[in-house]
Amino acid sequence: MLQGIRKCKNVFFVALIGAALAAATVNLSPAADHERDCRKRIHVAEEKLQKAIDKHGEHSPEADKCRHDLDRAHRNCADVH
Repeated sequence: MLQGIRKCKNVFFVALIGAALAAATVNLSPAADHERDCRKRIHVAEEKLQKAIDKHGEHSPEADKCRHDLDRAHRNCADVH
């Protein structure tokens, strides 16, 4: 009888820990997704800037627009944190 109660307590404890971990994972997932999306947007903006510089020159209107887009990507990611 005492073993049965201990076994139930262990099962309950394991289930409780599992539920807590699952809830933590669900809550952290959107933040991780946002962080990954931010890094990707910044990386893409950096690549576009470099291509614009290579093709049109460092002080060209195209490069200036890409710089603006890169700054906006940085600001949008910083606003959330």
